[in-house]
Amino acid sequence: DSVFNRKEEVIETVKTRFIEGLIEPLQEKIDEIIADKSKKEQKLKEAENKLVSLKKEKEIIEKQIASI
Repeated sequence: DSVFNRKEEVIETVKTRFIEGLIEPLQEKIDEIIADKSKKEQKLKEAENKLVSLKKEKEIIEKQIASI
């Protein structure tokens, strides 16, 4: 009887523990994964830009060597 009388309180407690114990940590992990993905994409973009720059420098050096 006492559980039935306190059902709203029990439901709220279970719901709160479920949210705090499961959903919030999962949301934090998802946010962390998304942030990490963004960082990796930025590093990839920087590496691609560096590669383009190095290829241009290589072409210039090859032309200079050929003219010698």
